[in-house]
Amino acid sequence: MDTNIELTSCNPSEAQKQCNFAIFVSTSLPSGVVIREQSLRSESTIDSNRRENNRSTFRQVFEGADRTLVIKQFLYDWAPPAYDYPCLWRNNEIATAAESPAPIGQFVNNNVLWFGKNYRKQEAATIEIERTRIEMTFLKGTFSHQEIVLFCKNLLPVDIEIAKHLLKIPFSELSYSCRHEEPVVSVPVGYWTHSRAEELMQYALTKEYIPTKFLQATQPLNISLKNRNYILNGGFGFGKNKDHLEEVEFIFEHKESSGSFIRVLCAQTDSAFSISVPPTISDQECTNKTLTINKNTFYYATSKNFAFGSHEVVCKNNSFNFMIIIKPAPWTSFEWVLDLLTSLNTIE
Repeated sequence: MDTNIELTSCNPSEAQKQCNFAIFVSTSLPSGVVIREQSLRSESTIDSNRRENNRSTFRQVFEGADRTLVIKQFLYDWAPPAYDYPCLWRNNEIATAAESPAPIGQFVNNNVLWFGKNYRKQEAATIEIERTRIEMTFLKGTFSHQEIVLFCKNLLPVDIEIAKHLLKIPFSELSYSCRHEEPVVSVPVGYWTHSRAEELMQYALTKEYIPTKFLQATQPLNISLKNRNYILNGGFGFGKNKDHLEEVEFIFEHKESSGSFIRVLCAQTDSAFSISVPPTISDQECTNKTLTINKNTFYYATSKNFAFGSHEVVCKNNSFNFMIIIKPAPWTSFEWVLDLLTSLNTIE
């Protein structure tokens, strides 16, 4: 955590009134630990080398029995959360694949709890529940997977009414960029190499204000996803100004499982800021292959250790390049992905 960012001591109920995400508290703490610190980092417009630090975050420290657990909660809204475990990405400069192997996932209800090492090589875990990203760092001592699973199974919103209200608001309208104009935070978005140039701005878009050419380009996907209960929830635009967008990120959310997202990144093939097709695989461990379905070519990548994703598909037509990012859920098997791609018939 950036030590230059001000934290204010605050309990969960008070913090919830100032956050754009639901705060969760667990009724099952790991054995022997108690809450030592609770603090809020309020949303700000302070310039920073790490602009994601301007977002509001709720932080808790649990200590006891010679163990320390640090938990952060926030809305991950500056890019698709890569691999569904962005904090567990392997920093290639400080860790080999042997030193920081691909994370292991298991379902907790409709969400995946991931265990691995964070980019500082610390033992850690992460889960996203009803849009709230929860990151756990095992700062001191050992915490068993069973303890953390039980902790996450018993997470409940600190204020159920506020939590329900937040879920009624489109994701992009909750985002920091809906209230503050800022350049892109350039981070990886997945297994396929793609990150946005910091010379671009990020704009929150309601579904009514997504430019027509991007809507038309994704219409076959829109129909196929709607048939699978994923409804367009808005998105983000990236460009040097709002009237000339280089890329649009569509956000589709499952209507019966809040926070189960499919992101569709769409850019014109001649844009210098588009993902390349064919794409290049990144330095993170994964399984990848090329699929040919109905004469269309799809470049597919997924988790090395978890059958339900995150799934990523890169493809193109004559005018646009696409990257489809499917957050893992109990129904998102490889067969489900194949059925989705087959349903498109043609992406032209």
